[in-house]
Amino acid sequence: MKNIIKKLERNKVIFALFMMFLMFSFMFITNGLHGIIVKDWNGLNKYLEGLRSTTYSGRQTFYEVIWIIFLIPVLLIFNNKYIFTEKKASFKDTIKIIWPMLLLTSAVGFMMFQASGGFKYFNVDEVVASIFLYSLVGIFEEFLCRGWLQNEFIERFGNTRGGVIYSIVLSGLIFGSIHIMNFFGGQALGSTLIQITSAAIAGIYFGAVYFKTKNIWVTVILHAFWDLCISFGMMNETITCAVVQNLSPMLTLISGTIVILMLDTPEVFISLKLLTKTSVNEVLGNETDELQKNKDNRKSKIFNIITIIYVLIISGLLALLGLILLIGNPTDSCLNYETVYRENPIVTTINYKEYNLNIKKELEVDCIIACDIDTMIYDYNLYFKLDDRKLLLVQDNKEYTFDIDNVIKFAIYQKDNKYILMVLTEEDSKGLVYYSDYLSDDTINDNVFDKLNDSLNQLELPSIKEFGYYGDTKDPLFKTPYGGNYIMIDGDIKKLEIK
Repeated sequence: MKNIIKKLERNKVIFALFMMFLMFSFMFITNGLHGIIVKDWNGLNKYLEGLRSTTYSGRQTFYEVIWIIFLIPVLLIFNNKYIFTEKKASFKDTIKIIWPMLLLTSAVGFMMFQASGGFKYFNVDEVVASIFLYSLVGIFEEFLCRGWLQNEFIERFGNTRGGVIYSIVLSGLIFGSIHIMNFFGGQALGSTLIQITSAAIAGIYFGAVYFKTKNIWVTVILHAFWDLCISFGMMNETITCAVVQNLSPMLTLISGTIVILMLDTPEVFISLKLLTKTSVNEVLGNETDELQKNKDNRKSKIFNIITIIYVLIISGLLALLGLILLIGNPTDSCLNYETVYRENPIVTTINYKEYNLNIKKELEVDCIIACDIDTMIYDYNLYFKLDDRKLLLVQDNKEYTFDIDNVIKFAIYQKDNKYILMVLTEEDSKGLVYYSDYLSDDTINDNVFDKLNDSLNQLELPSIKEFGYYGDTKDPLFKTPYGGNYIMIDGDIKKLEIK
């Protein structure tokens, strides 16, 4: 490996492409192993298993653990263990560098938190899981892109300011480019392009901070804190409505561009300040003439003034916007759901992996020749079962598969003269429910599957964990992971509040 690297490092472009190839190979290989390892993850205590199975952040946390485990041998192979022993900047000097982004990030987090309902819809489990997740994200991505990738470049091209800037910018661009994997994971192209651009700018900023402080944990904390604050708007996602108004591609591009300009501008100013000749030479131990020092000091003061004014104004506006959103937030997070109130709840939850439904149906006999009977009892046997996360129906020894993927469980029960069928699926850690009341004594026949399959429609509900029915009326009931209840009355979904 060392001989290969020595040959490749003679040319900056070829070496950069080689390192990019290694980076993407590492991401794709470990990403492919996630499903194998996490699928049958055992040995967790009850609370951690609950975080993993009921929160988005909890599930993603275990992916990050796997990435970190596989990153350790990479750092050892390339002999990057010196990142733990480098001479580090003092706490005071570190705060002088990172305070603008800490303040701006806090303002973003405050605004996002208020926009999502604040403490009204606060979920402790999701917050705990998010802290775990984004701490690990910060560790993994910073050790990978700054601790490994950037250091590999600086070791070969960093003897001069030009080499340092080349190394930092290049590693930042590669950091941004790896977010294209989110597109292949189902994220919209416009959102992915915005994320790539913003991540590249942030990567250059993190790289400049790391180069100046020689403390990888500074960028780990910055990175984790930034992601955590941004996620505040999604922390209540599991109990708020899943109906999302999708913006057009043009509006997505415009709004994303505004966000990039607003949030990434101070990162550009700070990066420029940290990469002046004087600042870079101080780290490299090179001499800088007095004329250049004075010139860079003037630049530094200008950057400081612009950054201070900008960060204070934007932070104030974001905090004000957060308060406006909180005050203007309606009493219910689901505007289209009326709230109904009930006392003394009697709730029955259903969780079937297989179910046998037997219906006896009396049909008239059409006799060509005189018959002794006018009717005959027909016995219809419908056997439902789960097989490899698909719902199957077996009738008359014929097997049919419903057009629904990722099925976790289903429920069938009788309400009046109908049989209610509910199917719970899992998509991106959300529990989505499909519902049908087509099946009844009147509609059942030898070819009931096609009509039943077509009648299953996804309900516009929050993320659901359990379902069943409520009270003697047997109205369909849906429970969120955090105690929220929704009920269907005469075909309309309503939010259920227990007095």
